[in-house]
Amino acid sequence: MEIDYKKSLVIKGFAVFLMLFHHLLAFPDRVPEGAFTDGIWLESLTTLSGYAKICVPVFFFVSGYGFSILSERRKYTSISRLKVFYSSYMFYFLLWASVGFFVFSSTSVYPGTEDIVFKYDVYNLFMGFWGLDSTYNREAWFAEIYIYLIFLFPVIRSWKLPFLLIVSAVGFLFSFYLMKQNPTLAVDDLLYWQPSFIFGVVLYKVRHTINIQKLQSSSFLSVLVFWIINTGCFMIWCFLGKNILNFITPVVVLSLCLVLEKGFLTQIFSKFGKVSLPMWLIHPFLCYYFFDDFIYGLGGVVQSFFVLVSFTFVLSLVFEFIRKKSLVYFSFERRVL
Repeated sequence: MEIDYKKSLVIKGFAVFLMLFHHLLAFPDRVPEGAFTDGIWLESLTTLSGYAKICVPVFFFVSGYGFSILSERRKYTSISRLKVFYSSYMFYFLLWASVGFFVFSSTSVYPGTEDIVFKYDVYNLFMGFWGLDSTYNREAWFAEIYIYLIFLFPVIRSWKLPFLLIVSAVGFLFSFYLMKQNPTLAVDDLLYWQPSFIFGVVLYKVRHTINIQKLQSSSFLSVLVFWIINTGCFMIWCFLGKNILNFITPVVVLSLCLVLEKGFLTQIFSKFGKVSLPMWLIHPFLCYYFFDDFIYGLGGVVQSFFVLVSFTFVLSLVFEFIRKKSLVYFSFERRVL
């Protein structure tokens, strides 16, 4: 079984869709009191939004698989991946920092809190610019983990399968000890979330031994298996909590592969996947920092979520157009000079 570029776009699009749902609803302390009037459905939707945190390991899983493809084709270097990441990340960092300091300088970290986001600090600005600090966008915390994994991947890909899984398991368990000692260290999060990245690498190594074509023989069977698997994973999460997310991610991704071939939702998620990084970096400024009164003032979860997804997607398309035009312009300037 192969996860090609088109499938990876759909998976990333699905993941960023879950991320927006997770951040909209999963943290009751961030939701203004009385914002939603969904009655008996609200508690169920809040629980479901907690499970949507699986978007984090899904992103890491796809990264591990994608890096492995590039490595096999001899197109992977840490420097090349950093260039790709920073060409987007730095643009959006400068965008939100500029708007934040000059227009929304008094905005709080989350709705209803008094902790101001955009306090001028040279260290935080410098580290944030390089993706090593999330002070000015709290939801960009896993950029630092991603950067570390970019550097670690050449070592990870060289390890044999059994040793790789053992090291990953030991690292995951050790992360709990580190969290108790110093929960602010980035290495805690790196060790905690790396199993999903490792599983992506592992799946690529064993991809030829996995065959899901029989399950794809009919659309009904594919959809049925997809819902059975994901209902089961959701129930496991309900009983075991977030610590299980890394380990059910490969199953969730494989179930997605069953239903990726056609359909309206596949096309939508594919479009989201093409701008998944901008959507990740932009949406907190809509639902938390700049326009939270508007997003949470629509009365219902469905309305707020629809507007959040729509606005985030449209803004991502607009800013990506500007970013790409800027890259072309500055590359032209360099050639002329």
